Amino acid sequence: MNGVYQVALDNNGILPTTILVGGCGASATSEICRTGAASCATLIDLVSTTFQEKYLVAVPTDPSGSSANSAGYSITKSANGRVTVCAPDAEQSATITVTR
Repeated sequence: MNGVYQVALDNNGILPTTILVGGCGASATSEICRTGAASCATLIDLVSTTFQEKYLVAVPTDPSGSSANSAGYSITKSANGRVTVCAPDAEQSATITVTR
């Protein structure tokens, strides 16, 4: 989330356009693509946060919920521009969300 907001601060408050309005969870419309994935076709590509390691060295990955292309986390924004990051595969079947 911090990397996303740092990108927005450097771009006049504009969030990365790949972040879609919607709900958070393990869906093809909100899952974050992992750094170095073979394909990000149906995933949220946050390459703007890792470009030349300016904001993040790599997108964090969930050790229990990631795959070859997915980081295991989801990200969405509300119609008002609030960003939510979810960890849908947290321990004990919990979903952890953070919204700013």
